[in-house]
Amino acid sequence: MDGKTIDCGYFVTLDGEKICKADESDDYVLGITSATPAVIANSGDLNWKDKYVTDEWGRVLYQDVLVPAVTSKDGRAILPERTESQPVLNPVWDHTREFIPRCKRPEWVAVGLLGKILVRDDGTCQVNRYCRPNKEGIATASRYGYRVMKRIGENQVLVFFDHMRLGHLKNR
Repeated sequence: MDGKTIDCGYFVTLDGEKICKADESDDYVLGITSATPAVIANSGDLNWKDKYVTDEWGRVLYQDVLVPAVTSKDGRAILPERTESQPVLNPVWDHTREFIPRCKRPEWVAVGLLGKILVRDDGTCQVNRYCRPNKEGIATASRYGYRVMKRIGENQVLVFFDHMRLGHLKNR
């Protein structure tokens, strides 16, 4: 929420549309910050987020543009005149601003949403048992939560993460 980096291996939740470290009081855990997510969506790596006009569902709008013929110095046609479908540039887009992909910004981090994910732990997590976030967003042993699959290091475990699991089991 404050624009600071959240390093890999922390449980995170949502505060509006931003992520923040989850803690033991959160009944919804979005995921775990990860250096190795399988798929990265909505990262804006190729274009400035609002470079093109979109509809209310986020689909980019296109227009037909007449592209003039390309000719050689002596006037011979190299490429004929043609019509191309091109995205509509957003009038508020500022082409003078440097484009910085989200993955290069300090406030952005990939979040693993499902599967085997590395998480920091306080040393209490045990294989074939469960964990949940503590007050710092770090895994701690619990009777319910996310299954610990393997201890990787003194303060790191591999868990099977399913964001629906914590709330579902907590409310039983």
